[in-house]
Amino acid sequence: MNNKVIYYTCFVLFSFVVSGCATNSLHRLSDIKYHYGSTGLSDRVRLDGYYIYHDNSSNTCDIAIFYEDGAFACFWDISDEIYNSLGFNLIKLAEKKEKYCVKEHNWKLSHGVYILNGNYIESNWHYLCYLFTPLFKIHWIINKDYWRIIDNETIEHVGGYGLVSYNNEYSYNRKEFDTIQSQTFKFIPMRNLPSSYSKYRKKSWMWESKEEMDMYFKDREKNEH
Repeated sequence: MNNKVIYYTCFVLFSFVVSGCATNSLHRLSDIKYHYGSTGLSDRVRLDGYYIYHDNSSNTCDIAIFYEDGAFACFWDISDEIYNSLGFNLIKLAEKKEKYCVKEHNWKLSHGVYILNGNYIESNWHYLCYLFTPLFKIHWIINKDYWRIIDNETIEHVGGYGLVSYNNEYSYNRKEFDTIQSQTFKFIPMRNLPSSYSKYRKKSWMWESKEEMDMYFKDREKNEH
């Protein structure tokens, strides 16, 4: 075995080990879990479409999607030019394969989960960054956001904070409610939304219980046939 093969073998093994540490971090930071069945959010707001906020200062928009089964998805910093173009397609945008870059935003769909808590929606969404630096690090981020229900077609983003894990070590970057400018998201109907399914569905630690996870996949398999 030559030196190049040994190098790549060691690199792959190291990546798996560090990735496992990062996953453990995500497990501990995830305080909202998937449940089997309806969240009841459709009794409070419309879910047959998406919610959008336009930032006139940067000419960008943010999109949030809430699904009845507890899944949450979002796009951040889509340019108004792209959004207003004739070829804009939310589903195609969700299928983009770009990796997230800490130096610049992209349009990749971020997945997560939410719960309804009184007049507020609490959501987590996650992404994983592979940072190729002299000290190789795998970078997990969970963003927690709070949304106030205004009416059945309007929600207000009132605060949030990021939970960041570098190789199993945590740091916190928190913005309290009184230090963040609220943002009003308005409802846009859409017949075909991006799928609520994501890789997090297969993680047992993202579920409230294994029984609920098994019921979800049993129904999913049944509906696919």
